[in-house]
Amino acid sequence: MGSNLDGAQFYLYNLDGSKQTYEYRQLDINSGLVYEQGIGKYFVLTAKTGLKMIASGRILRKQDTFKNYIFEFKPDPTFYFNIGVSFNPFSILKSLNK
Repeated sequence: MGSNLDGAQFYLYNLDGSKQTYEYRQLDINSGLVYEQGIGKYFVLTAKTGLKMIASGRILRKQDTFKNYIFEFKPDPTFYFNIGVSFNPFSILKSLNK
């Protein structure tokens, strides 16, 4: 159980037909539960679920500060679910050392 911060940042070109470069920045807060389960010797199954909140999402001119934004996004919190399988290379090294 816990929270993690995640962000996205990228540039936007020719947004308004000018040569101005804009920047999009977004900060996400993902709060919820994480479950991990070993699958055999070499793999780990991970499941995450919870609430995703976008703390800030803004478009600003590249040279401006974060406070001088042009547009701000304020979406409602939403539910998320993520499942994945990971390979654990250290388990192979451990079995080779035996």
